Amino acid sequence: MQLTHNELERLKENMGNLIIMKTFFTATRVRPSAMMLATKFTNSPDCISVLFEIECEIKELGNNIVFADITQFSETFCQQEILFDLNATFRLENIQQDEQVWIIKIIAVNDGRTITNRYIHDTHRQIRDLSILIIFGRLICDMSEWDQSQKYFGYLLNDLHDIDIAWIEYSIGQALHWKGQWTEARKSYDRAYNRMMNAEPVRIKDSAEVLSNIGEILLLEARYEEAYDFHQQALTIRKEYYSSDHAHIATSLENIGLVYYQQLKYDEALEFLQQALTIREKYYNSFHIDIAINLTNIGCIFTDQGKYDEALDYHQRAMLIYEKYYSSGLVFIASTLNNIVDVLYRQEKYEEAFDTVQKTLVIQKKYYPSDHIEIATSLSNIGNIKYGQGKYDESLNFHQQVLVIQTKCYFSGHINITCTLNNIAYIFLNGKENYDEALDFNRQALTILETYYPSYYGHIAQSLIYIGNNLSKQGKYDEALDSYKKALTMQENYFSSDNINIAHSLSNIGNILSDRGEYEEALNYHQQAITIYKKSHPSDYINHANSLNDVGKILYRLGKYNEAFEYHEKALNLQKKYYKSDNAHIANSFNNMGIIRYGESKYDEAIELFQRALEVYEKYSPLRQADIATILSNVGRSFNHQGKYDEAFEYQQRALNIRQTHLPSVYINIADSFNHLGNIRSNQGNYDEAIDFYQQALTIYEKHYPSRYSEIATTLSNISNTLYKYEKYDKAFYYQQRALNIRETHTPSAYADIAAVLNHMGNILIAQGNIKEAIVFYQRALAIYEKYSSSRQIDIATTLSNISNALHKYGKYEEAFEHQQRALDIREKHFSSSYVDIAISYNHMGIIRISQEKHDDAIDYYQQALTIFERYSPSRQADIATTLSNISNALYKQGRYGEAIEYQQRALNIRESHYPSEYMNLADSFNHMGNIRRGQGKYAEAVEFHQRALEIYEKYFSSRHADIAVIFSLIGSSLSRQGKYDESFEFYKRALTIYEQYYPTDHIEIARYLQWIGFICYTKSDFDRAIEYYEKCLQVREVSLTPEHSSIAETLSCLSEVQQAYGHYELSLAYELKCFLIREKVLPPGHLDIGKSLSNIGECYEHLQQLKLAFDHYKRALKIYEQCLPYSHLDRYTIELKIERLSEEIEEN
Repeated sequence: MQLTHNELERLKENMGNLIIMKTFFTATRVRPSAMMLATKFTNSPDCISVLFEIECEIKELGNNIVFADITQFSETFCQQEILFDLNATFRLENIQQDEQVWIIKIIAVNDGRTITNRYIHDTHRQIRDLSILIIFGRLICDMSEWDQSQKYFGYLLNDLHDIDIAWIEYSIGQALHWKGQWTEARKSYDRAYNRMMNAEPVRIKDSAEVLSNIGEILLLEARYEEAYDFHQQALTIRKEYYSSDHAHIATSLENIGLVYYQQLKYDEALEFLQQALTIREKYYNSFHIDIAINLTNIGCIFTDQGKYDEALDYHQRAMLIYEKYYSSGLVFIASTLNNIVDVLYRQEKYEEAFDTVQKTLVIQKKYYPSDHIEIATSLSNIGNIKYGQGKYDESLNFHQQVLVIQTKCYFSGHINITCTLNNIAYIFLNGKENYDEALDFNRQALTILETYYPSYYGHIAQSLIYIGNNLSKQGKYDEALDSYKKALTMQENYFSSDNINIAHSLSNIGNILSDRGEYEEALNYHQQAITIYKKSHPSDYINHANSLNDVGKILYRLGKYNEAFEYHEKALNLQKKYYKSDNAHIANSFNNMGIIRYGESKYDEAIELFQRALEVYEKYSPLRQADIATILSNVGRSFNHQGKYDEAFEYQQRALNIRQTHLPSVYINIADSFNHLGNIRSNQGNYDEAIDFYQQALTIYEKHYPSRYSEIATTLSNISNTLYKYEKYDKAFYYQQRALNIRETHTPSAYADIAAVLNHMGNILIAQGNIKEAIVFYQRALAIYEKYSSSRQIDIATTLSNISNALHKYGKYEEAFEHQQRALDIREKHFSSSYVDIAISYNHMGIIRISQEKHDDAIDYYQQALTIFERYSPSRQADIATTLSNISNALYKQGRYGEAIEYQQRALNIRESHYPSEYMNLADSFNHMGNIRRGQGKYAEAVEFHQRALEIYEKYFSSRHADIAVIFSLIGSSLSRQGKYDESFEFYKRALTIYEQYYPTDHIEIARYLQWIGFICYTKSDFDRAIEYYEKCLQVREVSLTPEHSSIAETLSCLSEVQQAYGHYELSLAYELKCFLIREKVLPPGHLDIGKSLSNIGECYEHLQQLKLAFDHYKRALKIYEQCLPYSHLDRYTIELKIERLSEEIEEN
């Protein structure tokens, strides 16, 4: 015999299984003759010579005759021929290769006869007195030989009139039913039913069989209410004629269960199917095909409930029965294989699923034409597998083929068509990010459901959910929420209150509310969902875990990191309990946990968790390229925050490469990568490159997703933030204003996003020196948070801190401190584990205390910040360096230069060691080292350090004009201390020119430079120019600051001093009196500056010969000096001498 390679392989796969011969065949007892015949024909490339070696144990076969010796009838007597019977059954024992042929050993067994006898026995148990001729035809049908069965019964109908015609017509209907010719089948069933009902006596009992099959056709045609009615009629009849444990009762129960299944009422369906299974297992007391079908149907419900292991178990139990009952090519086996494929697909075992569906198609193509509805099921499974593999175009093609077949086989409103329409929509939405196409297909499905199945709220609700998902992805949260709420209302009217679909909808609504920033309400919906899962579906670990993860995400957004992490851990534990090995769901939980650690600034831990997620994806779900890209991006974001920009860029580039290679049409993810790459370049100071990346992202959004307003606004904000760092404040404000306009127009309920933009705009205004206007923007942001997003305490704290910083610049130190204290209180109360934010608050409070000259307090706050960073975030070396630098500056202001240089050196060492490319921070340390050296009187070294800082800025940050101006002023200060006034004047003048050219509205800085230049002129005794610059400074400050600002008092004091040096004592006195009035109003009573003003006023009075007034002011000054200055201080000693001298002069006069 000749077999193809594929046929031989299939035999090998079925080792140990049964083979049933569907024809008579002969064999010989003479081995050499058989071998000669086997090798007679030359092998073609596609065929192999095989020899079947048959073993027959006559004792074991008993009375079942499966062969006969026909040697005497043979033309060649020497052949010793044996004739084997039709349907002779053999067990495949062994396959091995001989020199020339393959030897296939098979053993004759009784199983085929046993199966036949059992079939006849079971049929007679169910329908008594049924003719053996009809039973034989039904057996042919059940062996999937439908055409032969139909022809056979047609022969009986036409030629044997004494056979029961009603059963013949019923049997013809069965054959047509299996062939998918449902209309013709229904006609045959109707004829059979009419014959039974018109017979004498009426055959009520037999009619139940026909009614049941009509119900099955109606189910296939999606006419579920009619199907239910027919099955109920059949059940009513059967209960009258059969015992409660009869197989016919089980059939009706199963059919009713299947109607419930199609109506998505899984609990009710499962109850009926389990009752049917219990009856059948008792009734048949062994394997039976009806038991297998029952098991498969239960497995399908478990699949849709997400209980994949249980589903697989039921399907495999069914397979064992099928494989024993029938040959491996039966359509029942193909159907069950397809169900197994569905489970494997959902478990993301795509290769195994694809191999299995290919086997299914081989079987189906033996029995069905290419456009049969069962073929469509396999094509649909392939389409799903291709989607899981990220092959979206191929997936779409397969589902479109399915739609063509369904349109041909079903009426236009069939419910299965809606499933395919929704599948196609899913590909467009999630695979190709084509929202309009997706929405169109979803709405087609919804229209069919609302037209033909208006009472099927479960299905209609599901379509509404699909539409809600689409709208949600577009950022149309209000419309999405409306769709989800409609779905929930329908489900609550359709299902019991604890139905799992209701829990899903509650979760969907919770997610939308979370996206809208309504976190408390979102949590409430998620908790309702979790309650349903825990109470009514305790074994549904998957959906329970999903809801726990959703709650974790909300808590993360609320800044409740510890609670959020706990929820993600709970989800992970549930997933590990359910899944036997790691998979994408477990990887997702690792990712969520990593995001929490990222939010806590615990970047090393975050990266570790992201890497674990990445390992799982790459090992168990390597085809999930989109998820792998997301994890790579998250790792990149973490490295970015650690200042490890090269590593960050590498990971983000890998993510982008995956997205451009494997998901080129998913433009939104590509845009996301461009944004992240822009963030890295922005942090590196490569602003032009950063803006280029952002512009690429913006182009994608505006071209492909013009309605994704949130992403467009975010990208505009990114561009603005980079321009802000670039010190292009006007452009930065313009882009931020565009972002604000979009959010206020298109997403007005996204209050938190609007408030964030207002905060950014406030930052820009601060940089422009428009402090009053900045505070207005910050206050608007704060009002929004407090009114609409009061749960976003973390953002409220940030905004309070921003207001504090603005007030600090405005000179309102106590108000600034109060706002910063409020921010700290929120962080310590609500986010006690947000150590980084708490430490930053302490740093800001220290800065305010420095401005108030409360240096000890400042150092105390800085030390608290340092302790937190070193204990809880030791990897944040950049923040540690900043805090060390702050402590150094406080010590510097106290004149503790030795300690100051030690702290600044530690900061510099960290920056040079860990962040050698963080040039700006290096320059900052150089500048501070220069300040300390200047304080120590080491002016040449000071200039050296400042020059190193200047070199960095001119090389890497030439556009940061403000910072360069500061360095010019620092060099100018050291040069003036060296007496190099002309050089000093030039550096200060260069600083002033920068501000007048680039920051004309930054009145505070312009005034400061004017005062320094005035001081240089005064030091050079160029009093006229000194007065000119001081008066310009005073004019700017009086316009831009509050009347009582300390800086105004400082300038008045400077004018007083230069007028006194000029000999203009009356003018000097006028300026100093104004200065004194401000200081007396804003400073505590015993402040040193008040003492200095009193002393200066005394000097003016003394020069004006008003000695008594001079004496009184000196005495008042001394009283303050005695509180503030040590006994040996020069100022205190000098004023004591003046008092003593004036006392003598007054007595003499």
